[in-house]
Amino acid sequence: MTDPRFADWYHAAAIDPRQVPLDLRWSGVDEAAAKTNVAAIPELVRSASLESFNDSASRTAFQSRFKTSDPAFLMENNEQELAVLAAATLMQMFSAPSQRADFAASLLRTARFNRWRSVVRDLPATGERYLAARSADLRKVTAPQPPDVDGAGWAASVAAAKTEAAGQTALVTLLTRLEGYVPADAESANKALQAMAMDVGRFAGRIGEEVNILWWLFGERSTLGGRLWHEMPPASVPLTAAVELDGLVTVVPGPVASSQFLARVLDSAGIDLREEVPIADLLSGGVDFVAAEVKGDDGLGSLTPLISGIRSRREGDEAWVGSAERASGISLRQPRARLEIASQFMNELWSLRLRRVLAKE
Repeated sequence: MTDPRFADWYHAAAIDPRQVPLDLRWSGVDEAAAKTNVAAIPELVRSASLESFNDSASRTAFQSRFKTSDPAFLMENNEQELAVLAAATLMQMFSAPSQRADFAASLLRTARFNRWRSVVRDLPATGERYLAARSADLRKVTAPQPPDVDGAGWAASVAAAKTEAAGQTALVTLLTRLEGYVPADAESANKALQAMAMDVGRFAGRIGEEVNILWWLFGERSTLGGRLWHEMPPASVPLTAAVELDGLVTVVPGPVASSQFLARVLDSAGIDLREEVPIADLLSGGVDFVAAEVKGDDGLGSLTPLISGIRSRREGDEAWVGSAERASGISLRQPRARLEIASQFMNELWSLRLRRVLAKE
């Protein structure tokens, strides 16, 4: 069913929706939301944010979904409508929970960090609401259902056996005794036990995640640095804290309060959360184990700008910021709050975790 706001999104892009076959467009949106491959999701985020597609094959594949249903659909000079359609596809993804939607929403967080703007103004907020709900849902464990024992079916089976055994007194006597006994269905009981074991495992995992994070927070000590947070070089704390918290999170998206956890660490390190510093200062102040955390992953260019910046940095290269800015797609000299940078770095780590999981499907 076409989203009732679809025409409004066209208006926001300065396109008259009366000139567009909205039903045909929405059928393409539905198909794209269900079938877009993982590699194309970053391209949708870029397009929805009025940035150009990096991958021409993804652009063509996306356009073809609309060209098939409407031969008049423009394949060139149609960036505004493509942005509307990409945003609509992402909005449709968020209508049902999935790891693909998790990945898309985490990339939208980066788009906001990059100060990109979406033609659909509700898109970033919708992505945030989706992530909050998804995080809570992933950490909720429901009680297993008891096995379904079919007592009536058992009684009917025994009665039929008694009829067949008529005249065999001993056997009829035994069947009469069995008639009042209703055994648990072995298969159902086994499934119920398996479900219970899985629930217990999930519960233990979620509780373990929570307990480990609390110990980490109240210990006020860097696991990787081997020192109290206030003894660490201030420039190294934000990214180190993000790496350590990522290591404690068992399932992504992580806890809704993750940014608050990072804020507590920065506060225990004596860092003013409101103070802004150039992004490059934190990227160059990061210690070796932060660089090692991202060394083996190519990142996603401007959709993992901090990771791309770190990977572009070369020891002894005083001009590294320029090359890092080209790789990250943002200004690394721009001042940002340390907490904002730490939260973004954590989000990039989660984005790459989701991409790795999806790549195995």
